Amino acid sequence: MDKKTVLRRVAAPVLAGAAIMVGVAGPASATPAHADAAGATLRSASITFTTLTDNKDFDTLVTVVVKDRDGRVDAQTSGFFGEFKDQTSKTLPLRIRTGATWDAIENGGSITVTIAPNGHDTWNFAYELDLSYSDGDAGFHLNPGTSLNEGRKSLTNPLN
Repeated sequence: MDKKTVLRRVAAPVLAGAAIMVGVAGPASATPAHADAAGATLRSASITFTTLTDNKDFDTLVTVVVKDRDGRVDAQTSGFFGEFKDQTSKTLPLRIRTGATWDAIENGGSITVTIAPNGHDTWNFAYELDLSYSDGDAGFHLNPGTSLNEGRKSLTNPLN
């Protein structure tokens, strides 16, 4: 058995178990560590994509937009970023809007992941959105597994 086959046989049950655990526990979301968290401002943002069983092609455009409850874009990135191979992870930094607050993002905000494939492309992936705030708090938002393709190009999830 070659190395790639062994890796797939080991990784698939591990990822499936993680997805089940997150599904049982519910999606992760941030809560303030102290009373001042609501006024804290966004300092940095990144998203880590883990490609599961079907890669993202090198010529598929990916756009990530984080909006607050009022629809303002607070963090974003867009690019081709190369191929995202099966069973790999890639972290992308997001550009942030100055003045974006914890309260407006974590209480009613959303994340949208959109692809623009060049022809046919199905991408099976999980993601972790990491948001860091001025008071040291952090927001971690997980999606344990989803799929986008030329027929379903966009996914929006709430952050609360």
